[in-house]
Amino acid sequence: MKREEVEWANIGMTVSECAKVLRVSERTVADMLAAGKLDSCARLVGKEWRISHDGLNLWLARGGGRKRSKAEAEADESKSED
Repeated sequence: MKREEVEWANIGMTVSECAKVLRVSERTVADMLAAGKLDSCARLVGKEWRISHDGLNLWLARGGGRKRSKAEAEADESKSED
């Protein structure tokens, strides 16, 4: 079976796939894994991480990740107005 034919939901997302879902860089996901921020939904399989989609959704629902500060939100808003 080719790697592309395997459903990620059954085996978990790779770091690259997780980065795409979160819309962040692979480095950011790797840093989060190294810091233990995704321990509840990630497992090391051999030398590669697998991140559960359902676990990631639960992590986000429970407040995972960092909320933007008011200053960051205002800066983004002013950029979109230009």
